[in-house]
Amino acid sequence: MPSTQQVVLITGASSGFGRLIAETLARKKFQVFATMRNVKGRNAAVASEIAELAKRESLSLQVVELDVTDDLSVESAVSKIRAAMRPDRRAGEQRGLRDHGPCGVRDHGASAEAV
Repeated sequence: MPSTQQVVLITGASSGFGRLIAETLARKKFQVFATMRNVKGRNAAVASEIAELAKRESLSLQVVELDVTDDLSVESAVSKIRAAMRPDRRAGEQRGLRDHGPCGVRDHGASAEAV
């Protein structure tokens, strides 16, 4: 894979637009982390479908457990994603997470205080 491959984290990838965007970007050669809640529970079948799709089409598409309302879940998911990123991407990651879209990376506590 080219060293310029972009890494994307998609929330809500179990269905709808989240799943469509995750699959589309993976097919366009992005390294995609498709996140959702309950990957071993109610979303186990969906997580399995996505993993099978990734294998069948040789996509850089991985499912990661993430509940955006739970800070510990967010921290755990980010740690797993950092560990799974290709080594050439991890080197540049030292600069930190960057916001490249309408939904940025935010501290849940700060979001709650803003409401």
